[in-house]
Amino acid sequence: MKEDQLRVLFSKYGEVKSVKIPTTTTCTKVKGEFVETVISCGFGFVCFTDSEAAKAAFEALNGQLLQDFPDSKRPLIFSYFQSKMDRKN
Repeated sequence: MKEDQLRVLFSKYGEVKSVKIPTTTTCTKVKGEFVETVISCGFGFVCFTDSEAAKAAFEALNGQLLQDFPDSKRPLIFSYFQSKMDRKN
């Protein structure tokens, strides 16, 4: 999934402030040559302008498979943002 697709999906529930899907680069050797490939880390961040929109998206999509992506084999799993200090506690 690309960032623009994620933005469209979550925009149905309210105004999206930002979207980020972290990526990593892998390096493999193919026929004696090194090939770099950029791949998704398998998760993303969506920031809404208000908490009600985030709650609506959470209730509608948490645990659901994405219908628009038939190759999707894993459900969406949500977590709300917590500061580093909150996570430690």
